[in-house]
Amino acid sequence: MNLEKRFNELHSFLEEHIELINYEPLEHYEIQLPLYKRWVEIISTLSEDQKISFTNSSQIHFPIDSLNQFLERVDQLLSLNEISQKLAEIHVRYLQNINKKKRYEVKRILCHKEIENAESYIDIGSGAGHLSTCLLINNSKKSLCLDANIDYQKIGKEKLKKIDPEMLNRLSFKEEFVGPQTNLPISKNSIILGLHACGNLTVDIMNLYLKSNQKTLISFGCCYHKLTEDHLYLSLSAQKKKCFLTNSALTMAAKIKPESKKSFKKKVLVKNYRYALHLYLSEKYQKEFIPLGNAAKDDYNLEFSQYAKKYVELLKAESEEELNQFYQLKSTKLFINNILSLGLIRAKLGKLIELYINLDRALYLAENGCEVEIEAYFDEEISPRNYLLFSKKK
Repeated sequence: MNLEKRFNELHSFLEEHIELINYEPLEHYEIQLPLYKRWVEIISTLSEDQKISFTNSSQIHFPIDSLNQFLERVDQLLSLNEISQKLAEIHVRYLQNINKKKRYEVKRILCHKEIENAESYIDIGSGAGHLSTCLLINNSKKSLCLDANIDYQKIGKEKLKKIDPEMLNRLSFKEEFVGPQTNLPISKNSIILGLHACGNLTVDIMNLYLKSNQKTLISFGCCYHKLTEDHLYLSLSAQKKKCFLTNSALTMAAKIKPESKKSFKKKVLVKNYRYALHLYLSEKYQKEFIPLGNAAKDDYNLEFSQYAKKYVELLKAESEEELNQFYQLKSTKLFINNILSLGLIRAKLGKLIELYINLDRALYLAENGCEVEIEAYFDEEISPRNYLLFSKKK
C-alpha cells in the first residue's frame, strides 16, 4: 500500500465530513446538515436488526445513491491486505489470569513473522508481563518489561514463581515511566513491543525506537482520546494540511467497535434518556448542549422524570407527570430517532479516524528511514483496536 497516497485520500474524505466528525450528533440538532438530512430520514425507518447490520457492515443497499457512494468509499479507504489469522498454541498454565481478549492478542502476536527471529524483547507498557511470559516459553530468550505500575509487575512476578520460576532469570521487570529520557538496552536484534500502549505512550515508544539501535518495532495504539496535540500530526504530510480533530472525534476512534444486539440495545436506552433530557432543557429553558458524564447503569431503570431530576438541579421542582409525558410525545421520539440515526452515520467514520492516526504514525516512521507496514492484525470483533504498525530500520 502506498502510505502517503492512502493518507491523502483519507484526509480529503474526512475533511468533507469534518463538521459531523468533530461534534456529537446532539450538538447538531439546531444546525441543519443538508448532506445528511435525507440519509437520516431513510436510516430512521430501519428496524433494530437493520440498524445493527448498518453499524457493522456496509452491505445494505439504500435507495439513495449518495449514501451508497458514501458507504462504498468508507470501505475502500479502510481496505487493507488480508492476512492469515493463525493462532499460536500456548499451554494453559501460562494463560492464567489473562482475559479472553488478551489471550487472543498474545496468540496472534506470537505468530508474527519477526517474533521467532528476535534474540530478545523489550515490552513497554507491559503490565504483569503476560505477553513477555508467552514469548519466552520453550526457548532461552530474554525480555525486559517496562511499566510505571509496580503493582502489576508484582502480580507478574508472583505468577511466574508459581508456574515457571526459571523464567524469572530471563524475564526482568523494571518500574519506569517511559518517556524521552528512557534509555533502552543495547541490543540490535531486540524487538520493541507496545501492545495497546495508552494514549501518548505509543508515540513515545516510537520515538524511543527511532533513537535506539533496535531494528524492529511491533506497536498497537489505544486510547486516542488521551492524545495531546504534540503527539498528533507527526508526519510531514499531516503537518502540511492538518485534519484538526476534537477530543470528541478522538474518543469515537478510541471506542468504536462492532455492535452486538445486547450492546446496541444498551446504547439506545442510554441515548433515549439523554437526548430527551437535552431536548426538554433546550425547548423550555433554551439551554445549550450540556455534557452529563456517565450515569449509573441502574439510572436507566428509573422513570424518565427521576433520571432527569437526578442529573439536572434545575428540574428538581418540575412536575414528574409533565416530564414523563414529554418523554412519550411523538415529537420527542422522532427527535431521538433522528439524532440516533445521525449518530449511526457518524459512527461509520470512527474507524477511518483511527486509520488516519495510524497512517500518520506510519508515515512518520517512514520519513525517519524505516520500512513500515500497517495491517488490521486482530479480529476486530475480539480486539477492536486492531491496527498493527510494524517497522524495520533499513
